[in-house]
Parts: sequence; C-alpha cells; structure tokens
Amino acid sequence: FVAMYAAFLATLVVMLRSETLVDSVWLLVVLFILFNAFFFFDVYPRYRYEDIDVLDFRVCYNGEWYNTRFVPRQLIERILQSPDVDSEQKAQLKKMVATKGELSFYDVFTLTRAGAAQ
Repeated sequence: FVAMYAAFLATLVVMLRSETLVDSVWLLVVLFILFNAFFFFDVYPRYRYEDIDVLDFRVCYNGEWYNTRFVPRQLIERILQSPDVDSEQKAQLKKMVATKGELSFYDVFTLTRAGAAQ
C-alpha cells in the first residue's frame, strides 16, 4: 500500500517537471484520489446459512470443489440415533442412503437446509 503511494509521488514529480503533462496533473490527482477511495471501504459481508452453495461448501470443507469426501457409516448411524435430529430428517437420510449408497458431506449438509426434506 505504501509502495503504491511512493510510486504515485515519483510519477507526480515526473509529471510536474514535464512540459506536456503539467497541465493535466490536477485531473490525474483527482482521479487517483477517487479511485483509491474504494480501498478505504471496509468490506464486511454478512453471510446467512441459507447463502451457502454447493461450491462454497465444498471449497470450505474440502479445499477444492472436485474433492468428494464420503461420510463414514458410523456418522450416519450416530445421526440416525441422535435425539437432536428430527424424524423427518432421519427419514430423508435413510432414503438418501438407500438411493445413493454412499453419502458425501454435502448430502448430509443439505438435510439441514430449509425445505430440503421433500
């Protein structure tokens, strides 16, 4: 960030000493200040659970979108025996296991999304 301003000052000195660029220096300085104003905005996005997409989840959990990690059978059994999981979600999980055989972590993740159980 500091290097950018140092380079700008060096360029400004060259422009002020140049006969052809000295007239447009004020415009270029104003443009520089306006364009740099965007760097001072504080980007603080607020994400909701519903905003997570399949690609976002895979990149976050696995590190790459093309990796698919399958859920261990023991974890599926623990989910099915957990009192914290709704019976509707358990039924959907059993249906997914019967249909697909192996489930990825994203498959289990989709059970928690609103309206996932159909």
